[in-house]
Amino acid sequence: MRCCLGAVLLALPAAAQPASAAAASPAAALAAQGIALEQQSCSSEGYVPADCARAAQLLERAVQQDPSQIDAAVALSEAHWNRSFEEPKGSPARQALQARSVGTLQTLVDAKVEDARPYYQLSLRKADDVSRRTLLERAVEVRADFAPAHRDLADVYLRTADAAKAAATYQRYQSLRAPSGADGARQDLAFANRLAALNQVAGAQRIVRTAFDQTKDEPRTTRCNVFSKARPEAVEGGLRPQMSTILPACTNDADFKRAVDLQRQGQSDAAIQALQTQVQVNPQHADSYLMLARLYQAKGDTQKAAEIVNRYVGVEADSKERCRRLADPRLREQLAKDAQQKIERDCPQ
Repeated sequence: MRCCLGAVLLALPAAAQPASAAAASPAAALAAQGIALEQQSCSSEGYVPADCARAAQLLERAVQQDPSQIDAAVALSEAHWNRSFEEPKGSPARQALQARSVGTLQTLVDAKVEDARPYYQLSLRKADDVSRRTLLERAVEVRADFAPAHRDLADVYLRTADAAKAAATYQRYQSLRAPSGADGARQDLAFANRLAALNQVAGAQRIVRTAFDQTKDEPRTTRCNVFSKARPEAVEGGLRPQMSTILPACTNDADFKRAVDLQRQGQSDAAIQALQTQVQVNPQHADSYLMLARLYQAKGDTQKAAEIVNRYVGVEADSKERCRRLADPRLREQLAKDAQQKIERDCPQ
């Protein structure tokens, strides 16, 4: 994460800038301009070659004038690295820019700065786990709440056969990161499965439990697709009953998948038959009910569509899931009067 001071100062009219900014050193002024320009023009989303090169020039001058400008040095390293990809792969020009990026970070690391970013950024440029471990351990020492460094360090620990530290470090990462939903949970499950394969079962179970709790507001089918991938030993006994309530949403669903293929082929009647079979085999497969209702509606059989929607409501025990799936007023209109009133109470639009 980079400091946003430069962007804030540039956004202010010159007369409105605080007196401290006006009195800033030339190096600090260059750093502020360079950081703001680097943020605007050197990222992959908004890369502007000429502006990124200009940012690098400003930042280079700032660091030369005042080596204590850590924000400027970190931004300069990023600018060099991103600019390197303008050059052909394997070319001396690309290698030179990347070497300058690494060298800038290495200077900060050698100076033992009390800032986690140089250690973390340099770890991303290193291929060997010995170097990465040292850098990442220093990063989390300097900044204990630096979530990405904990995540990467856990991975290094796991690859270097220090599974107990890997488990503890990954759990720390889970506690620090911003809400990440299903994507984060998929990463959690993959890591927990690797731990379980190394007999770190207790650590794996804690990671899976945290992931499960952190995704409680995700759609059930989404959670099913994530947690159905968990190794059995990575799921603690107390979690298994809760897990069993979501797994029917995406397992034992061969007829549903067949129905989807049939519909794509224009065979709606065959798809309906497959879905009717599916809800007999797995009555908790909500996607089948709603797909079946849509197919009947498309055929003009509104009575059958309504029967299916009401049948779904009868088997759906999760009120949040009911509200999510019946958000469409057209589905609610097909409910029996008492069910419709209950939905209106439980799921305000």
